[in-house]
Amino acid sequence: MNPLSRAVMLSAALALAVPAFASTAFFPVRLAERVVVELPADWKVVEGGPRGKPEDTVAWEARAQGEIDAASALRFAADAYDADGRVAARVAVRYHPWQKVAQQDVAEATEYEVQQIDQATREAVEKSVGKLGVSVLEWKGTAKRDFHGASALVTEYKRSPYDGNGTFVVRMLRVFDGPHSFTVTVSYREADAERLAPVCDRILASLHRASQP
Repeated sequence: MNPLSRAVMLSAALALAVPAFASTAFFPVRLAERVVVELPADWKVVEGGPRGKPEDTVAWEARAQGEIDAASALRFAADAYDADGRVAARVAVRYHPWQKVAQQDVAEATEYEVQQIDQATREAVEKSVGKLGVSVLEWKGTAKRDFHGASALVTEYKRSPYDGNGTFVVRMLRVFDGPHSFTVTVSYREADAERLAPVCDRILASLHRASQP
């Protein structure tokens, strides 16, 4: 296994997280490395919130400045809950300051190397979720995508229920950029796809890097 595949496998394992629906109002969340993402107002911040209080809503966290400043956190997560208080969707961001794989490595990766990366990613995911008694039901693969001028790797799969909470669709976007590397994982319960898939699509579409000050 080449160094890029090994790095991808490790970052995939670290990025995984098994945890009223989203409103139409979205607020920006400013994360480390100038990454910005917009989240629904009624999702709850469960990790990395600036006030350090678990499960404040996005709107509550953003009430003072109209946005959330979580730039000092290396881990951030927010959940959407259903009427029974169960997680229906999640977005999780993880940073990898130890990462040595550079943008050039991903940009120049051949189709064969991307296939190797995909295989390494699947092995990492299956091993990680397997510890929770969860299995991968469908693997849609990994592909290179443009992320505002940077090369990103996007992986999508479907996993079995955890704690009886239904099958989840998972998308994982990874940007390898040395110590500035990060992973964004967005997932939602398949049974609620009609309502949650568009919300998760918008979250991923909003993801960008702010310009230098």
